[in-house]
Amino acid sequence: MTEIKVKENHSNVPFHSSKTYKYHKYADYFPLMDSQKIGELGESMRINGQREDIMLLNDLILDGRNRYLACKHEGIIPRFIKYEDELDPLDFVIIKNLYRRQMTIIQQAKIIVELLKVQKRKAQERRARTQLIGRTKDNKPKLKYSVSDSESLTEGSDKKVKKGRAIDIVAKRVKASPTSVRKIDFIYKITKINPFIKKYWKRAQEENLPLEKAYRNIKRALDFHSKKKISKLNLEKVEKVYEASKKDPVIKEQYEKVKNQEISLEKGHEITIKVEKFKESIQEEQKAQFET
Repeated sequence: MTEIKVKENHSNVPFHSSKTYKYHKYADYFPLMDSQKIGELGESMRINGQREDIMLLNDLILDGRNRYLACKHEGIIPRFIKYEDELDPLDFVIIKNLYRRQMTIIQQAKIIVELLKVQKRKAQERRARTQLIGRTKDNKPKLKYSVSDSESLTEGSDKKVKKGRAIDIVAKRVKASPTSVRKIDFIYKITKINPFIKKYWKRAQEENLPLEKAYRNIKRALDFHSKKKISKLNLEKVEKVYEASKKDPVIKEQYEKVKNQEISLEKGHEITIKVEKFKESIQEEQKAQFET
């Protein structure tokens, strides 16, 4: 990977401020430290000082949220510096965070979704750049936008627009497989139209579930219900019936019936609970006989 260096701006002077600052949306793509680590960082800063400035963009914290919270925890007035570099702010945040953290693919989901938006927008601009809307008087092709116009549409300073599928470009950028990026893109689209999937996806990210497991559960739930009934999804019940079906042939039979819509998910879940309780009672009875 080619190292990208942030250009130094010596005219930008660091400053201290006790003002309360909110976070930039790009900064929120990455998880914060837990309270214990924030406390440890604050103690270190109290002893050794704040070694790195907190970066501000339009009065929002672009980088350094943990340092900011640690200073507040210790009663230290934080030191800031304004972001005045030519590098796109999103690229800056990725360089400062994604490449130096050990993050799972599901923890990278927010940044992947944002990068996909950027790449898809650039692809639209490239198509617009070469869109033929007619011909000139001397029969030369007339395009909708000139090169300079289309370049001005895209944020950032990178004039050399990368070509290729958005999925592949983003996958390479975050060092993930195109399949994983495609699955995250799929899940994100579903969350926009279904609050139940959105709630489950949020929990999956908070609990750092494997992407494959979260994706499989969502796909399975979509198989169980038509789009008209999608608002009635209960992913926890789907997961419960499926996991139990791998261990018990009776529950597996019920799972297949649910999948084929021969019985409802509620009925399948109810039978699963009854079978599991029956097995537990048998085990307890056998245990009691063995002990006597």
